[in-house]
Amino acid sequence: MNVTKIARVFKENVNRLLAEKKMSRSELSRLSGIDQPSLATLLNHDREIRSDTMEKICLALDCEIIELLVEPSHV
Repeated sequence: MNVTKIARVFKENVNRLLAEKKMSRSELSRLSGIDQPSLATLLNHDREIRSDTMEKICLALDCEIIELLVEPSHV
């Protein structure tokens, strides 16, 4: 999987989990320690995602990294 596809799948899964947990991006920002502008950039653009950033988001969403990297149709 290339970086663009990984970023797209990651964004889709984060947004899906946010909706399932009824959590806002502001709350995700607060719980993950990732400032809102950085989180917005991450979730609005196809950018490479650092593993430590994924870990912070997973802790905040109470999920495993694999849940963010598998295409939604396979979750």
